[in-house]
Amino acid sequence: MDLIDLAVRLAAGTALAAVLGVEREAAGKAAGLRTYAMVGLGSAVFTVVSMEAFDTADRSRVAAQIVSGIGFLGAGAIFRSGPLVKGLTTAAGLWAAAAVGMAAGTGQLLWAVIAAALALVVLVGFRLLDPVMDLLRPTVTIEARVVPPRDFLEVRSRISHIDPEVDLVDVRAEDDAAVLVIDALSRSSGTILHALLAMEEVRDARIVDD
Repeated sequence: MDLIDLAVRLAAGTALAAVLGVEREAAGKAAGLRTYAMVGLGSAVFTVVSMEAFDTADRSRVAAQIVSGIGFLGAGAIFRSGPLVKGLTTAAGLWAAAAVGMAAGTGQLLWAVIAAALALVVLVGFRLLDPVMDLLRPTVTIEARVVPPRDFLEVRSRISHIDPEVDLVDVRAEDDAAVLVIDALSRSSGTILHALLAMEEVRDARIVDD
């Protein structure tokens, strides 16, 4: 392999993975442009090395190790707080970026471009389906007054254990209380409301829209 071919493969793997990282960077994720670019570059380098430097070895072993090794990096992007799990999309994106880098490293640049384009469609284009998903998963807004105000985090944590999909929309100060504004799925709103009213820290809870 000449240096120009090598440079093209590595640059393609880096650039295409970086495109995915731009979307994550714009979304305010910790693993953004530089992380994705490094994953694409590293995957491309490992792939090229496995093809060029080990003539007598099973080249697929290096590819297999890339696939499993990227899992450790993806695990670091996943954040768990009680029942809430965040970072799964970022971790899956890193896995896809590694695949793009591997495709570029083998010289299959068209494959790499197509894979990067499809990954970008998933990350960006599928957001257009959010209104449809909202119709399929209707929510209601619940307001709860918490006294003393400092206990609102405890109330939020207990509600999250009942329904991990509860979304804390806002917290505002009102007299001597903290008012929690949360969105809950319609099917579980009754359970959430009763749970809030049963808590000693909650002085009042009600559904404000339906």
